[in-house]
Amino acid sequence: MKGALLIPPGVTDAEAALSELIAVAQRVACEAELVSLHLDQAAAVQLATTVGVAQAATLLKPLDATLASYPDNLVVAAVAACKDADLVLIPAGPGGDELAPRLAFRLGAAFIGNCIKVEDEGTGVAFGRSICGGRAIEIVRPERSKVVITLARKRLDPAKGSAATSTLRIIDSSTIVFNQPVLGERESTSDDTARRLTQSRIVVAGGRGLGTADGFKVVNELAATLGAAVGASRAAVDAGWVPHSIQVGQTGKVIAPDVYIAIGISGAPQHVAGIVGAKLVIAINSDEQAPIFQWAHLGIVDDYRPVVAELITALRNNSSKMEAL
Repeated sequence: MKGALLIPPGVTDAEAALSELIAVAQRVACEAELVSLHLDQAAAVQLATTVGVAQAATLLKPLDATLASYPDNLVVAAVAACKDADLVLIPAGPGGDELAPRLAFRLGAAFIGNCIKVEDEGTGVAFGRSICGGRAIEIVRPERSKVVITLARKRLDPAKGSAATSTLRIIDSSTIVFNQPVLGERESTSDDTARRLTQSRIVVAGGRGLGTADGFKVVNELAATLGAAVGASRAAVDAGWVPHSIQVGQTGKVIAPDVYIAIGISGAPQHVAGIVGAKLVIAINSDEQAPIFQWAHLGIVDDYRPVVAELITALRNNSSKMEAL
């Protein structure tokens, strides 16, 4: 089986993402090829070397940064790079989630999004994806021979040992006929908090139980003390307290931090679907019947204000507790 490991623009921890893709390729005995569409030659070689990918004999000119910034051109380049691959692996996230289904359509391939499990059954490869708000895993056995998947981040162990079966190929953009003009560039308006949300080891999130938008001042203060990112439930976003860019859940960001602190969040299935990969969930809520306590590893039933205030004081007075977190 031939495979392509595609790292799209926007992946900030490319080394970890690539290592997870390689692990899947190893699991299904896939001869994987790293395809770089946006990194320059030096950066692509450095990335490949770091994760143990063998360097190909010939390195070609990478896709021009201006062309790569235009989504349709990126899809065209990805089609040219992956047309011979049976399995295309892409890390889930803003860049991959946009690219993967469009790439699958143009390749005539099956598309499976946000996979959390990939197994070789001997007669074919089975893919598992989370459904029902994270309460079940759906096993998909595609009938088509060509498959494009996005792999949920931090849900599968990274590759172990050398990735000797993988090679690096950089696309020569001069060989691709682009059918869309570059209309221009604009700077992203997403704030730093939103960009950090999916990558942060610690996330502090607030919900409708905060009472008002001012409650997020407490959330922000705790997050700043911990060096954490700030998230929110859909209810808080719908109330206009915070932007949608930091919403966590089925219709927002799917994250897998080491520590997730939910303050005033009831814990609807749609929200829990966004945190099923979290290693430690801490819930603070005045309603002891809140569903979030069914998912939390540690629950505190109380008004969040004095609890968070005491926690901030303790953390500031004892830095060792912060290091433990």
